[in-house]
This record gives sequence, structure tokens and C-alpha cells, in this order.
Amino acid sequence: MRGYIDGAFDLVHAGHFNAIRQGKATCDSLVVGLNSDVSIAAVKGPTVMNDKERATIIKNCKWVDEILPQTQYDVSEEILENMNCDFYIHGDDPCYVNGLDICKKFAEAGKFRMIKRTTGISTTDLTGRLLKLVEENSTDNKERVDGDGPVSPSELTEPPKQAFLQTSERIRNFSNKKGPKPGDTIVYFQSSCDLMHPGVIERLKLAKEQGDFLYVGIWDDDMIRYYRGASYPL
Repeated sequence: MRGYIDGAFDLVHAGHFNAIRQGKATCDSLVVGLNSDVSIAAVKGPTVMNDKERATIIKNCKWVDEILPQTQYDVSEEILENMNCDFYIHGDDPCYVNGLDICKKFAEAGKFRMIKRTTGISTTDLTGRLLKLVEENSTDNKERVDGDGPVSPSELTEPPKQAFLQTSERIRNFSNKKGPKPGDTIVYFQSSCDLMHPGVIERLKLAKEQGDFLYVGIWDDDMIRYYRGASYPL
């Protein structure tokens, strides 16, 4: 069975990856359609990341078998036929285009699989945090640039409240559930990994090339705030 899932995938976050993971669990082969910058701008407004940047991130996701770049926002049965896909995959939130329920259309044709939407995180929320950061940097933080050193304790404020729940079960779902083998060259890489982008992926690839097994250390929120400022992490 071959499934198709699509979206803007702008400012790629854990909710996107969780949707792709769930989508892959419904089929043997998963095709991910990436809405074009033009089609997204017509419906939602301009993207933060462009076509190429978003495609680079998604094609490196381990659950993705194939990507279809620069698709239209409106999914058609023709796309499924051209990509040899058996069904369309979407979250349990409604999806209307020009007043038409896209999911209902495919469900009535027997070509729909529903997955659960990841609550507590959204592109809109991340965009809001970015705008807030830009506003703060243009006023109170004009003197500070990245790499100037740690933030003084007096500058630290409470971090933004996040509803995204990172449970041990969710972590296991994302894990490969394997460890290094005897004799493996083990590599350790650490970073904030705040906002996934092609540069982060490239560094991870280079780190993996140094050995057989790669551990990635993720800085906690307090460390990121200490070195980068109270508005981080995004």
C-alpha cells in the first residue's frame, strides 16, 4: 500500500514529523507532497522557508520514501493517481479549500486514512515567537548579537509556556530503538537544534560520517536561554 500526505511544512517542527511518522505507519511506502511557496502564499500568506529549504528537511526524514515538490494547496485524485498512491492521509482536524471538505471527498471515494493531530505545537505559534523575537531585538536587545557570551542572570525571565507534551512514549516512537554495536566508532554531537533547517541537517550528516553510531545531545531550555537570551528557545 502506498500513501500520500501533503502540507506546507513551513518551519518544520515536531508536529510535522509526528504526522509523517503516523502516515508511514498506515502504508508500506509514503509520498510527501510539499505545497509550493506560491500556493501557500495564496491561501495563508508568505512562507518563512522556501521550497528548496523545506524539501531538504523533509527528504531527510527517515519515514519519507519519496517527495513531490511544489504541489498545489488543493489535493486532487489526479495527484494520487500520478503518484500511484492508494489513499490520502490527513490529521483529524478539518481541511477546507474553497468551502470543500477535502478529507470527506477522499473518504467517500474510499481513499482516506486519518491520523491524530499533534496538539500543543503549530506553525502559527512558532511564527508568533519569531515575530516577538524580531520585535525585541529591534528594541531592547540592539546591543546583543549571537555569540556575545552568556546572558546575565538579571536578563533571564520565565521561558514561554509550551503545551507540547514530550512523553517517554513519544520519544520511543521517534527512536530507532537501537544502540551501538561492539567495535563501533561512537560519535557525540551536541547543539540547541532550535528550529530545524538545512544547516542543522548538514552538520548532523557530517557528524555521522565521522563514525558508525551517532549520539545527539540536545541542550535544555535553560542552557539555550543562558547563552542566547530570554526569548529562546523558539
